Amino acid sequence: MPVFDAAKALPWARRTKTKIAARTEALGAGEILTDETGGLYVGDGVTPVSQLPRQLVKPEADGYYATKGDLNVRDFGAKGDGTTDDTTALRTAIAAAVAARSRLIWPPGTYRITGDLPMGTSTAGSTNWAMSGMGVTILQATDNTPIFHFTKELTRNFVIEGFEFAWAANQAASNTKSVAIYFDSDTNNNYGFYNFVVRNIILRNGYRGICVNEQSANTIPVWGANLHDWHHSSSMSGAAIRLVQTASGQPNIRLCNIYLRGDIATEEGIIIQGAGAVTLTNIEFNKYVFREMLITTCDSVILSAIRSEHGNLANLASGLWTFSDCRFDIRGWQVQSKTFSGGTGWMFVFRLIGGNTAGVIGVGTVLSLTITSPTQVALISGDASADIQFDGPFRNASGIPKVYKFDNTATHVSKDRGIRGSVVTKTASYTAGDVDDIIVCNGASVTITLPAPNATLSHPNRQYVVKNVNAAAATVVSAGTSQTIDGAASVTLAQWEVGRFLNTGSTWLRI
Repeated sequence: MPVFDAAKALPWARRTKTKIAARTEALGAGEILTDETGGLYVGDGVTPVSQLPRQLVKPEADGYYATKGDLNVRDFGAKGDGTTDDTTALRTAIAAAVAARSRLIWPPGTYRITGDLPMGTSTAGSTNWAMSGMGVTILQATDNTPIFHFTKELTRNFVIEGFEFAWAANQAASNTKSVAIYFDSDTNNNYGFYNFVVRNIILRNGYRGICVNEQSANTIPVWGANLHDWHHSSSMSGAAIRLVQTASGQPNIRLCNIYLRGDIATEEGIIIQGAGAVTLTNIEFNKYVFREMLITTCDSVILSAIRSEHGNLANLASGLWTFSDCRFDIRGWQVQSKTFSGGTGWMFVFRLIGGNTAGVIGVGTVLSLTITSPTQVALISGDASADIQFDGPFRNASGIPKVYKFDNTATHVSKDRGIRGSVVTKTASYTAGDVDDIIVCNGASVTITLPAPNATLSHPNRQYVVKNVNAAAATVVSAGTSQTIDGAASVTLAQWEVGRFLNTGSTWLRI
């Protein structure tokens, strides 16, 4: 084992050759002092050096970088009894753990604080440290105040796990700094914070779970963020995750196993802007009354196992899940037990907008919806620039009346493989609806009318399958003025004959 080299391991720390027992002065709060035998002392601004607890720093094999055995917040005076103000003790403990690149253990308890907890050193970005609790609540007693507060850019490669972040009083949406993990910057270098894990988290009574200071002079990128196993409780008034970046990008954002309650939320549960290579897996939204997710100007967004349940939706012209100027692929989604009651306008599940939006919507289910008249609901809405691939199958167990509702006919659907409902059998003439896919004719003189190919509720590449099983011939025609099928006014299907009809945007083709 090499000799501990404090100068190489902790270059920012003060070093002493004087015996610690002879040091009567106090170190500043969070100030680090090391001795020549591997001891580390962290000041609290009051206690003399000779009375500070000695923490042993263990060198790595090469002797150049310090690692530490676990530190414990109780050794720095934190009580965790829910009554004592632990702010100073926790600040000191965090400073020590970060400086020594150590794991800080928080024994079970409620740690009451009256200010923020700075995360990192006082001079520069830090790396390779961890905050570890289980059965731990950090209770912020001061309104409009964050809990874990990051201000030094280039802070990276850290882990935060096993905490409930809570405020003593419910925080209104106007208390925008009531954030569990708040990324700020005192240098505005646009370097950001990166490559970290935050897991096993509960959020209660606050505004947001994690966000950046969007009022900073420069944007603050957060990238390489791994956020998983979060519970965003019904008492939160804002987003669980809001990572908004407008300049340099935020690659590699990963969200997994996130549960969000939106009972009193005033904004979407998940908001991501300016990111690339984003993955969302096993996300559930519950009891939101408006839009739940907003993904903007992001590349390569993969979503799987995304679920929405309960909540009376009063206005969803913007869509339940909105993608703006994004490239995305969503599969394994479900919307269940929601009430749509937005009045006379249209409401949507997926809303695709922006000139660079292209998306694949894969296998999914809609069931047990309540649609209050005269509200009109469609599964997918897009503007003229969106490119949609509906790559089903789609189980429509609620009878959602429309799959597509476009701003105009220029919206491009490059693939449509969704089976939007069960096979329907008709014994009398019938007008095909947007949710129909396979229509079986079993009656005398049945006429099936397809939508006008240039109607805003239809789209290019839309297909219908019509099968006639009756001895009497069935007829297929197109709605709209002078609309044709293969250039003719109608197509006749004899018994057992099947026709597949493709919308080109201006006419129908039998294929």
